[in-house]
Amino acid sequence: MPLLVLIVPLSWIGLSVGLTLYNQTITNICFVVIAFHGLISTLVMLLIHKPYRDVCLGVFCINSAAKLSKQTSPKFLSRRDSMRTTCI
Repeated sequence: MPLLVLIVPLSWIGLSVGLTLYNQTITNICFVVIAFHGLISTLVMLLIHKPYRDVCLGVFCINSAAKLSKQTSPKFLSRRDSMRTTCI
C-alpha cells in the first residue's frame, strides 16, 4: 500500500514531463499524495506490527482492562500503567 502511494503520483509526474503535459491541479494532488507517504507508512507500521499495535491501543485505553486484570501486584505499576487504570 505505501509503495502504491508513491508509484502512482511519480508515474504521472514522469509521464507529464515526458509528454510535455501540463495540468497544475493533478500535479499539486500528486505532490500532496507524495507528502502523505510518511504518514501512511507510519500508520501501516503501527497497525501491522503487534508490539507497536499493543502500545498504541494501550495509550488510547483500548483493551487495557484485559491487560490490567493480568497484573498480580499493583505496587509494581509504572507511571504509564497507573495512568491506564483511569481508562477502565
